[in-house]
Amino acid sequence: VATKVICTEVLEHVEYPHVFLSELVRVAKPGAVFAITVPDPASETLQRLVAKESYWRRPNHLRVFSFQAIEELVRGAGLIIERHDRYGFYSSIFLAFYWLCDTQTSLVERDHPLLHSWADTWRVLLDTPGGLELKKKLDSFLPSSQMIIARKPA
Repeated sequence: VATKVICTEVLEHVEYPHVFLSELVRVAKPGAVFAITVPDPASETLQRLVAKESYWRRPNHLRVFSFQAIEELVRGAGLIIERHDRYGFYSSIFLAFYWLCDTQTSLVERDHPLLHSWADTWRVLLDTPGGLELKKKLDSFLPSSQMIIARKPA
């Protein structure tokens, strides 16, 4: 029986997310902690402008969860939400650049000068005085993901 459940960037791919999440809750021990992430609607709006059509077909993204919809799904599965955050400006822009590069490499390989330059720029930003504060503002402006920390009642 699970005491910790991690479900990252999965629910948007699942045809029946309420059934999937309910099964995760069923096999978890009372008091289990859940970390659940889904793409943020802001980033998905950007991806609709730049991503290949296949991004929006099975087995890829079947749906976009609003802030309220993912909370309703999690609560509907019987979990208590302890925290709901948004983050990931870097990833939103990275993915938009990835589609632009139109390389044959996977997201794991990330082999294109534009992608390397973006990673380098981001590292410099984070090392710059005030960079972390700007990162927080950018994350709230164009987050790539929503993260929920929830718990199964004891």
